[in-house]
Amino acid sequence: MAAVTFVADTGPLIALAKIDQLVLLERLFGQVSIPTAVMQESLARQSLEARHIRQALKQYITVADPTIPAAKVKLATLNLDLGEAEAVALAAEHECPLLIDESAGRKAASQLGVHVIGTIGVLLRAKLTGHIGLVMPVLLELQQRGYWLSEPLLQQARELAKE
Repeated sequence: MAAVTFVADTGPLIALAKIDQLVLLERLFGQVSIPTAVMQESLARQSLEARHIRQALKQYITVADPTIPAAKVKLATLNLDLGEAEAVALAAEHECPLLIDESAGRKAASQLGVHVIGTIGVLLRAKLTGHIGLVMPVLLELQQRGYWLSEPLLQQARELAKE
């Protein structure tokens, strides 16, 4: 198994798959790891997103499960769903960044010293590195395809992207 250097949670995988931008993870981070629970959540529905994720699993997403988490990891992830808890635990165990959007999961990861990035952060980085031209049209497409983004979050993204 390849070394775990970047971990992703379900929400951002589905979000990027919705807009056919999952490949940005490979371009920006190389190999991406997900725990089994995240894989199962991501593939639970028969959808275009699940097909994109299934394809990425054949190329640049690997499945890696955390070992038994330390007590502090268990405590920090106590109120998270299984996929989020496993993603946080895997990132903490390997001391690598975690792609996660859900606020409770981000908070748990931060408590454990895990660097977090969200879907918007990926898109901002993709713009900075020339992989996409503009962030806001991508976010608006994501919103149109049913991914919830609050107005304050969209405004913050607009300011950070200088668009």
